[in-house]
Amino acid sequence: MKIIGRNDPCPCGSGKKYKKCCQLKDETANFEIFRYEKYLSIRASAAEKMMNIAQNKIGITLADVLSFLTYSPIFNERKIDLFSYHEDEAILIQFITNSILMYAYPVGNLSNNLLWKHCLNEYRNKFNEEEIKSITATLIN
Repeated sequence: MKIIGRNDPCPCGSGKKYKKCCQLKDETANFEIFRYEKYLSIRASAAEKMMNIAQNKIGITLADVLSFLTYSPIFNERKIDLFSYHEDEAILIQFITNSILMYAYPVGNLSNNLLWKHCLNEYRNKFNEEEIKSITATLIN
């Protein structure tokens, strides 16, 4: 891929220099991609730590969580028509649904004691501030 210099003609064909036309848009788009990839990385790290805690400290196996995800009424009652999406979009929707439901795995006898709450209440020191913010912002709002 050819690198575009600031003073080169803009590749959009406007006739302007790149710095006066599309450079800012490209930099903004690249920054947003970076932020989103960082968010996904933080969320994946938090989920991995949560599953490690579930397995090693609480005795919940990954098979337990996967079984819960498969038979969960929330999962089964979703109103997503997967046939109206392309295959890669359907896989993404399924992944997001499973990711969110994983946090909702019940711990103990209390119906409101969910895996994410239990992990943050009992093992908060295992998560960094970005991971805590990611978990709580997604699930509380």
